[in-house]
Amino acid sequence: MIKKFLEPEIREIHFRALCGELTVVCENDLLNMNAPRWVPEEISAPEGLREALGADILYCGKTRDTLILLDSAKAVRELQPDIPALARLTEVKCAIVTAPGENSDFVCRVFAPAFGVDEDPVTGSAHSTLIPYWAEKLGKAELISHQVSSRGGVLACRDLPADGRVEMAGKAVCYLVGELQIDVKEE
Repeated sequence: MIKKFLEPEIREIHFRALCGELTVVCENDLLNMNAPRWVPEEISAPEGLREALGADILYCGKTRDTLILLDSAKAVRELQPDIPALARLTEVKCAIVTAPGENSDFVCRVFAPAFGVDEDPVTGSAHSTLIPYWAEKLGKAELISHQVSSRGGVLACRDLPADGRVEMAGKAVCYLVGELQIDVKEE
């Protein structure tokens, strides 16, 4: 992906996103992203969250985002949240719904209607919370995540607690190509 749109010799890019400093390295046909590590703290589920999701919540944790544990991968796949109701929950800007995986360590779906994203197909920033949660729960640093949105994706993940970082690697899908023109007014 990087090779297709940037100079062919560029194998690594650094940039700043809303979630913090990111580094992406092109390794064969995978993009490996290094991102901040966010450890969720257990909270009581915000009022109205269970009804908006239409699911029983086993655990609720908070970082910048809200982590919600369901009982099965099937429950996550079949989830049909009430997006307008979720958007009205001021305490929940981004809902990360997860459960143990069947053919992966964990599954997830991410809903962020407060940011204009009903459901994100594959979410790097959500894995800043998911990776440390599941690494601790499963007692291992290398994990496989399956985001089970309609487009979906699989990420190879690593927890790097000593560095305060996480890594996730996967294939990328190009969804937009464009040009940006910036006009600068001289004063």
